[in-house]
Amino acid sequence: MKRTINEKEYILLEWLIKHSEKKMTFDISPKMIVFECKCGCSSYDFIDKSLKSISSMEIVSDWLWETPEGYFYGVYLYLVDRKLGGVDLYSVDGKQEIHHLPNTADLYQK
Repeated sequence: MKRTINEKEYILLEWLIKHSEKKMTFDISPKMIVFECKCGCSSYDFIDKSLKSISSMEIVSDWLWETPEGYFYGVYLYLVDRKLGGVDLYSVDGKQEIHHLPNTADLYQK
């Protein structure tokens, strides 16, 4: 589903870019269009994967966090053909699906 990026997604995107392994500049905006993940998780893309085959994907910002309940999650920002591809969230330990975005203050690197 295509929609405008929400405030929490935008804040996370800004943080991931600022704290990436590469010094990058992108023209981002609170009016950016995102594509929701079809599985229902909180991941979001900046390209319509159904229309574009991915030829070159690069992870440029990779972080972890733990919930108060003890679940471990990860989040990374990736590029496709050197353009913003999306933000992917996943369960590290496989114990609980992820359906919310992390607070940036909780993120740490491996």
